[in-house]
Amino acid sequence: MMRVYICPDCGWMRMVSRRKNVECYKCGVQDMTLAKVDFATYVSWSEKERQEYSAAWMSLLSMSLQLINWFSPLRIGIIRMTVV
Repeated sequence: MMRVYICPDCGWMRMVSRRKNVECYKCGVQDMTLAKVDFATYVSWSEKERQEYSAAWMSLLSMSLQLINWFSPLRIGIIRMTVV
């Protein structure tokens, strides 16, 4: 079964058949993430559609990381208040 992976650092996408540990040949990241798009859909897309998917995925990843960073001080403050 073919799978589609995306790099969390550069957004490059790659198709693989059996491997679960997939490295990015563009930037060298060792653990690419399994994309939430099936192989049949991916191969039917044009290059522009693939780039748009990658850009949207990277944008969501960036927003998620910003939320995690934003909430981290709040969680630390809550932990300190309950411990004291």
